[in-house]
Amino acid sequence: MLIKHENLVGKTIHVAHAFEYSDRITRNAAIGFEVEDIGRLCIQLDTGGYWRLSSIDPTAWVPAYGNTMFQRLQAEEVTNITYNESNKVTRTDYGNGVYCTIEYNPAGKAEFITFFTPLDALIEKWNYSYDVENRLTGVTQLN
Repeated sequence: MLIKHENLVGKTIHVAHAFEYSDRITRNAAIGFEVEDIGRLCIQLDTGGYWRLSSIDPTAWVPAYGNTMFQRLQAEEVTNITYNESNKVTRTDYGNGVYCTIEYNPAGKAEFITFFTPLDALIEKWNYSYDVENRLTGVTQLN
């Protein structure tokens, strides 16, 4: 990724993102972008997810690095894994109390991956779509 630095002064901390938003609602409500902003990244602080601005009229964002909850949870201890009758993982519990569930399509491919807080509040829900040959064609955040 090419990061353009325009004003480097003093002990500035350099980051890959141009914008910061507290949550999805705030990110999606942001306005005032210019054509030059298309392609720039933001960080969504509640999930640690990175998003790339893909359109300014209307404003639209696409995931910049895929499913970032997985990236954030890689350092967490896994405390429990639940499997279905086909020996596929259906739930993973992490040491920080966060857990995720996985729902599969009839072909046995992960279709929905959902992350919850320790109090069962939704964090993120992702939909994985496939073509007729079961090749991954898209990943969409639903919440």
